[in-house]
Amino acid sequence: SYCTTYPPVFLPGVLFSGFGIRGCPKNKTFMEFYPFPTGKGAKKFITEQFVLQQFVCNQQIRPYYWTATKGAAEVDFIFQWDNAVIPVEVKAAENLQAKSLKSYVGKYKPKYVVRTSMSDYREEDWLINIPLYAISHIIAILETGQGGRNVY
Repeated sequence: SYCTTYPPVFLPGVLFSGFGIRGCPKNKTFMEFYPFPTGKGAKKFITEQFVLQQFVCNQQIRPYYWTATKGAAEVDFIFQWDNAVIPVEVKAAENLQAKSLKSYVGKYKPKYVVRTSMSDYREEDWLINIPLYAISHIIAILETGQGGRNVY
């Protein structure tokens, strides 16, 4: 059957663009077929899924994932817009430290840098924080202001 052909495995950085519930047999629960992380990882996973869905619905955004060669740093999403590659860090909680994002910025010096979180909209000298509820408007936000324009 479709569900048993692929064993349930959680892979970091792999997100679903659709859940395909109809392909799951009646004797399997949805959670058995899609083994979501639990605990602290669940909130991050669900938040990243939400952002991915918003990006997929926006025809101007084709999201990608970035990881350092040695795997020591990662950026949740990157996409191309306005002749620039835009890194986007997704934060599910109020802890807004973004060590991997800073690593990416230090190496590639992008024109725009975005973090999305539960926090309010604010521009800092090196990034813009867009609230999760407004992430679907990322292009409009970048078009209307400095939007985390890097000062390198």
